[in-house]
Amino acid sequence: MKNTASTIWLLMFVGQTAMGYETGAMTCEDIGKFAETLMSDREKGQNKESALETVNKQEWRGDIEKNNMTSIVDLIHGRVGDQLANARAAYSIIKRDCDIGKVRQK
Repeated sequence: MKNTASTIWLLMFVGQTAMGYETGAMTCEDIGKFAETLMSDREKGQNKESALETVNKQEWRGDIEKNNMTSIVDLIHGRVGDQLANARAAYSIIKRDCDIGKVRQK
């Protein structure tokens, strides 16, 4: 389990980078589930390049969704993902971040 200081740092980092941008046709729930799946795949050994390849192969309604998913790959396969305890934590943090961003947009 990760220590408390790391968790606090992670929440501060994610909070500062809240998704204040459009989510396109995706909901915050969809984005959270994507992060959860991505973290689970990372735990099973998937690397960043493979995750990005998967994102690039999918058909998206527009650039907004693809850009968001690419950003989440960067987060999960970067410092944020290094600090997460498990896939459920990835879901919670990314969905919360998205929800905060949606509130700020209003």
